[in-house]
Amino acid sequence: MTALRLLQRMKRDWMHTGRRPSGLCGAALLVAARMHDFRRTVKEVISVVKVCESTLRKRLTEFEDTPTSQLTVDEFMKIDLEEECDPPSYTAGQRKLRLKQLEQVLSKQLEDVEGEITTYQDAIEIELENSRPKRRPPAAAGSRSLICRRGPAATAGSSAGGAAVSAAPSLGPPSLQSGWPGFCAWGLRAAGEGAAPRLAWGGRGVARLQPRLHTPSFSGWRPAS
Repeated sequence: MTALRLLQRMKRDWMHTGRRPSGLCGAALLVAARMHDFRRTVKEVISVVKVCESTLRKRLTEFEDTPTSQLTVDEFMKIDLEEECDPPSYTAGQRKLRLKQLEQVLSKQLEDVEGEITTYQDAIEIELENSRPKRRPPAAAGSRSLICRRGPAATAGSSAGGAAVSAAPSLGPPSLQSGWPGFCAWGLRAAGEGAAPRLAWGGRGVARLQPRLHTPSFSGWRPAS
């Protein structure tokens, strides 16, 4: 009687639509045996109704999704539910449709998020590029530089006027004329300052350049004391 009542409930919930009766009968027999504490295994039921185990488990899963499965044994025997459920095939189709729509919504949101991430990455790269220290430009022509040359003569030029002052061997002490190895003429270039270098004789045969405000005259040149 319990198995027949279960079959009636299954038909009312449209579980028989598109299903063979043997699967529903096997599920009803197994549930009725468990309700009345009869020890019947799945294999024993399968040997009677002649269906595979996966089919029997699918029918039990479909019955579990109905409101009738939430009732107790006494409630099931006394109460007849008036509401009916949709066929399992229709419910499965609706579930697949909802999953597909959800995937589309998530893919669209993912594209939007990826676009925002790309925008943020570009902004970060620009900020990093701006924050990097820039290379300093090369030294201008007016910067000061010291030029050391060995030999009997040295030239100190001014970049502003393009004039060059040459120290001849005949000028200065004999050590300068003979090309003493320790001789070193320092040329000081100062563009736009109007200062010209002046040779001054230092200790140990070293020629020094000292800036002056006017062009030096080498006619009266003499070693510095």
